[in-house]
Amino acid sequence: MLEQENVSMNEQNTSVAVISKSDNDLPKKDKKIKKQKEKRVKKCKEIESDNAPLDFDPFTLLAQILDSTPQIIKEECVLYQIRKITSRLNKVVVRYNVTSAEMEKIFLNANALKLGGLSVAPIYLSMCAKQAKKHSLHDMLVSAVIDFPFGESSFRGKLANVKESVKIGADKFTVTMPSMLFTEENSKELKKQLKRLGNNYKSNAGITVNATDLSEDKIKRAVKAVSKSKLGYIIFAFGESTLNEVKTKLDVINKYRSGKNIGVIANVDSVEAVSQLIKLDVDYILTPYADLIGKELFEKFKIKSVKLY
Repeated sequence: MLEQENVSMNEQNTSVAVISKSDNDLPKKDKKIKKQKEKRVKKCKEIESDNAPLDFDPFTLLAQILDSTPQIIKEECVLYQIRKITSRLNKVVVRYNVTSAEMEKIFLNANALKLGGLSVAPIYLSMCAKQAKKHSLHDMLVSAVIDFPFGESSFRGKLANVKESVKIGADKFTVTMPSMLFTEENSKELKKQLKRLGNNYKSNAGITVNATDLSEDKIKRAVKAVSKSKLGYIIFAFGESTLNEVKTKLDVINKYRSGKNIGVIANVDSVEAVSQLIKLDVDYILTPYADLIGKELFEKFKIKSVKLY
């Protein structure tokens, strides 16, 4: 019995005994296993390390697989992430002195930067249609901004502009509604107008409201009215408001937002401002500086593969 117990104890202690042996005492097979294990551990540590050898750099490995260079792979990865930002930007063109040559550059740059689209006054829709045909860029999303910035036209006049915009070829449109329509006494008329727009044009249509004129109660009424309609989105215009003023208002808007997309029209002119708005869950950022922001991003990350005009 004593001998059997010694054998059992030795079997239990086998692993401990092997670890305590020197490499010279190990059988060849065990030496090989130990070296393989050490190699695997070392490799794992190298991959996890920020200073991993070039052989384990993911960009280098991708470059080898794709028969490319690490620099090209890095640029393509950065470009992909940048376009997540630019796809939220819409270039706004509502001033009434844009020439055909300027519109061509705007159109081409919006395509190169992969902006979310162009949001233009109805007068520029024909120019956009011409550029789309000339450069075979029919996928460029062009939205008509109706009755911007104050929404002072009659609803009948707005509908006439909408129909004409659709006829020319606008992919989407946003109709500016006057602030007075969001009072409690006008709630029935508001619902009636939104219902008519939604039933006729559904998610391709949205409304724009001047956020600077809206109290919290009016914001709540506006967001809820759109959420109950078939419209696709609501855009809040901020004019010359500062970024802090926009953020304060968006905190109120986000209290009542529903499943509809929320957009902002503002003079946003920097990457930092765009970043702040994205953090506040803004789906669309409409700004006259959309192309300049895109260029700033491309220059900041030294993207050279995209041609801009």
